[in-house]
Amino acid sequence: GLRLLREGQVERALESFEASAGADPRQPATFANIAMIRRRLEQFDRAETAFRAAIRLAPENGDFHAGLCNALSMLGNHDDALRSCEEAVR
Repeated sequence: GLRLLREGQVERALESFEASAGADPRQPATFANIAMIRRRLEQFDRAETAFRAAIRLAPENGDFHAGLCNALSMLGNHDDALRSCEEAVR
């Protein structure tokens, strides 16, 4: 997935990460990569879902909370975005 993303093959990278998540749903970084691609594609609702999956697996990861903050903000959900931003800096 990362190689494809570096090569600019965003859709193929997303497919690769989604296949990886299906095969092993215990890897938070996989969900974070899906979320980042979804955010890049301006699919903020789907980015939110993927960031939440990553956070369930690694709640201590501030980067995941920051990503969720951004996705929620883009969706206009500023109260939840603020809470996620606060979690990001803990």
